[in-house]
This record gives sequence, structure tokens and C-alpha cells, in this order.
Amino acid sequence: MPEIIDLSQELTRLVRTIPGVEAVYATRPLANTLVSLAVRTLTGAPIAADLVSVQTADAGITISASIGTSGDEPAPVTASRVHDAIVERLTELGVLPVSIDVRIGSVGY
Repeated sequence: MPEIIDLSQELTRLVRTIPGVEAVYATRPLANTLVSLAVRTLTGAPIAADLVSVQTADAGITISASIGTSGDEPAPVTASRVHDAIVERLTELGVLPVSIDVRIGSVGY
């Protein structure tokens, strides 16, 4: 399995390519996001786009994504497309998630 941060970045990039997705939002609390950003800045690590959350537990991994949709089609259709793309990519990597949670953060602009 890829490193968690790498997988998160990869899935964030993937979600951004899905038709109907206009935005990807952080799923972690703002404080966690800011701490992560500060640590990366202080250590010289690249500032990563890891908005899709990847959490590990004994049972496996949990994926969470929050998206903004274009409104060109029903938001649940876009969310389903995101879910399916994540499942496909994880299958290619040989990773079996416990759950994948795709939330709709906004519809249309």
C-alpha cells in the first residue's frame, strides 16, 4: 500500500478529474489542516494537496472526500462517480477499504 499522504494526494488529484466535480474540500478539521501546513512549511516538505482523507485502523482504511459539484447533473450522480473512481483506483493498488464516504459540500456556483 502506498504511504497515506501519497495516497491522499493521489486520490485528491483523481477526484478533481471527475466530470461534475468543481471543488474538493478538506475533510479534516481546520485545526488539523493548519497544523499539517505549519509542519510542512517548517520542515521544508512540499505543501501537498491531500484533501481526501485516508485513515487507517486495524480493520483497514477509511476514505473520506467532500466535493463541490457543478450542478450540471444531480449531485448524487457526481458523488457516485467519485466513489466508483476511488474504488477502481484502490482496487488497482490492491487496497481494500473498510468504507468510502463521499459528501456533497456544495452544489453549483
